[in-house]
Amino acid sequence: MEKQIFAVVSFSQFKLKVLVAQFFNTKFNVLKVEQVTCDGFDGEHILDEKTIVSSLKKAFDHIATNLGASLTSVIMCVPSIGMDRYHEKIKIYPQFSEFISNKDIILALKKAMNSPVREDKEIIFVNINQFIANQSSYKKLPNNLDLTSIVCDLDYYVADKDTTYRLAQCIERAGVKILDIVLDAWALGKESAAIDASLKSSIIIVEINLNRILLSLYYHGRLISAQWIDEGYGSWVQAIVNEHQLQFDVAHRLLIQNVDLKQSTYSTHPIFLWQVKEQTFTTSQAEIMQCVESHIDHTIENIYTVCEPIFSKSFGEFILTGDGCLIEGLSERFKRITTIPTKVYVPETMGARDPGLTQVLGALYAHKDHLLYSNTNATCVNEVEFDTMLKSVKLGESSDGTLSKKVKGFFDSKKD
Repeated sequence: MEKQIFAVVSFSQFKLKVLVAQFFNTKFNVLKVEQVTCDGFDGEHILDEKTIVSSLKKAFDHIATNLGASLTSVIMCVPSIGMDRYHEKIKIYPQFSEFISNKDIILALKKAMNSPVREDKEIIFVNINQFIANQSSYKKLPNNLDLTSIVCDLDYYVADKDTTYRLAQCIERAGVKILDIVLDAWALGKESAAIDASLKSSIIIVEINLNRILLSLYYHGRLISAQWIDEGYGSWVQAIVNEHQLQFDVAHRLLIQNVDLKQSTYSTHPIFLWQVKEQTFTTSQAEIMQCVESHIDHTIENIYTVCEPIFSKSFGEFILTGDGCLIEGLSERFKRITTIPTKVYVPETMGARDPGLTQVLGALYAHKDHLLYSNTNATCVNEVEFDTMLKSVKLGESSDGTLSKKVKGFFDSKKD
């Protein structure tokens, strides 16, 4: 296929996300985003593998129906549980010709992936920070130099072995192969450009999820560490539930649509009405803010307590992303409480303009980086089915009810 189509699966708290996108030359198009509830994984512990497999099959079936082609493989986003980083410099000599070639780098990376680590850890990927040759450093392998040796500056990223293997097995039991594995903290840094931006200062990405918050530290162009905080924006929703005795999904909508942390005064006009046992209740923006404001501030203070030692030693900033970043004024409240420069990252990719999709988008770009040093040219969809779907679309366009004619009809002036 001329066009490469990739799919990413990420596992979060009681939800899994699948994104399918197409790369063609410099163009990038999101084809499908599927989010399915999954009670089998709480973000850290695998509670029920059968439930995870069932949720994966449901997501894959929906994608196949809408895309017109089934998935054959996916890029798996691994949670940064037990993440560690090991640094090493290795010297490489030519094995296939007189001078260093891309094949030598691929061979070295394969050997690095098989390096011994703790029994409870698994190497997720190896990143090449830089190549060093003739006392000069390069981001990519220099092709204009005939080198008889080169030094690779490498970072080995490992995560919890049991979690990684069991989630991978769930994907395979759902009938799909694993094309590549990417660490979620690395994916966040790729999409938000935090990895490159951290060459000048420390950057901490705060991915705010329902029940947990992932803090990822980037410094000198590298992912340094990842840490979880056992609280999330779910506690803000729960405060509304407790005060108003509403269902969780209703309270969630009230939080996202009515909380605005930029304001200093809040409306007292009713914004929501409901009935319990023939008794009518209302609530206002002011009452919602009274419920959640202290909880939001408490979460921000806890995040800053964890990160304060880092910012006390070097200048840095917060980047907020994740499902909990749809609240207006959240970055301003962070700045006010922590005094640290803060911004919310929302992807700009058409079809995926949601901070909750930062991770899966970043995994695609991480995989594209891996392709520089691999011999694979695989795609994630069934090529025969996809080609058949494209031909049927083209055939439909040539019929009387063509899409082009229908679109043209919108612009033609109607005659009486």
